Amino acid sequence: RMVAVRNTLFTGDWKTFPDFLLHYLKERMGRDWGQGELAKPEAERHQLFALLAAVSRELDQAPVQADGTKAARMTGGCHGVLSLAYDLYLIEHHAEDARAQEEFQDLLRRLRMDDQFLGARHEARAAGILLRAGFTLEWEDERVRQKGGHGEFVARHPDTGRAFWVECKARQAGEPDARLRVGSMVRAALKKATDLERLVFVELGKGDGAEGEEEGAWAGSAINQLRLLEESADAADLPPALVLFSNYQGEVEALLAGH
Repeated sequence: RMVAVRNTLFTGDWKTFPDFLLHYLKERMGRDWGQGELAKPEAERHQLFALLAAVSRELDQAPVQADGTKAARMTGGCHGVLSLAYDLYLIEHHAEDARAQEEFQDLLRRLRMDDQFLGARHEARAAGILLRAGFTLEWEDERVRQKGGHGEFVARHPDTGRAFWVECKARQAGEPDARLRVGSMVRAALKKATDLERLVFVELGKGDGAEGEEEGAWAGSAINQLRLLEESADAADLPPALVLFSNYQGEVEALLAGH
């Protein structure tokens, strides 16, 4: 009935934590913004509404349990909505200073923009992964000029003191260019200046190949391209980094494919 998110106390008649997350996402994305999107023709609405519609369909069809809750399938649409809500919840709850709170508001602003949604979602997912792993985040101020540009944030583990400079790169799902362009994305991240260990999150946005397939698998293709980067002429001038590939490919694409 009551959930504290940093300094904000939410109250509601929720039976489960996912019930709260659905409420929280709508509040943070903005009720007025949501009403404005709903007033548009369905084809012109922000892509998040396709996911929300999928959640509504699943809940409408789900049977009511003896305790009054519903047991719905965790479809691609449901996962897309709940995972976004949970990542935002974690980011806001751990926004301990004014800089972090400002970055959270900027993240929400970019999520509301259809052409920036997938990139902002990728950053939120990376932050959520690290927060769940016990790291604290120190957000970089992009308003301050820095040679070579900024990363997203510094992730520091309180037990070990080990710190990582984190950069997120994303290929937009549905891009007509079939190439993954892993080398160019990783190279661009490594050319930015930092004295810390580097952790680069790369979202491939590739919808025509699944990990485990013998041919055309996105994982194998991404690793091969990373190897080519390591063997390139300028590789010796690039700093080392940990690179994490993902292929969430945009939950909207998965939803439209019926998954």
